[in-house]
Amino acid sequence: MADGAGAGNISYAYFLVNSSLSAAGGCYVEYNHVPNTVRLKNDAAGSGWLEPITVGGSASLSNSQCTSTGKGASIIATGNNLTITIPTTSTFGFRGATTTFGYAYDNASNSSGWATTDFWTVP
Repeated sequence: MADGAGAGNISYAYFLVNSSLSAAGGCYVEYNHVPNTVRLKNDAAGSGWLEPITVGGSASLSNSQCTSTGKGASIIATGNNLTITIPTTSTFGFRGATTTFGYAYDNASNSSGWATTDFWTVP
């Protein structure tokens, strides 16, 4: 993600893996800059968030589609770019053709809008 005012200006970044742009039935991860935490949407309905975990900590979050962990996660700010790495694995039941989407907004509530970032098949 990039922000013209600098990477430190990015407040939240979201990553979604699903067959459509929907939290329901997907792996939907949120990064919150200020507390340096990660959250994961709950199961099938995607209607609520699981409790946050700290980036770099040993805790993990799981729903029926994926597991994300703080261990091995990293946040690198370079100029206007923020690179977020959150180790995430899919569950056995979550497979097939998917699209990955990204979204971010900054301290002034400017947003990137949802962008398709990749297509892949979950084995």
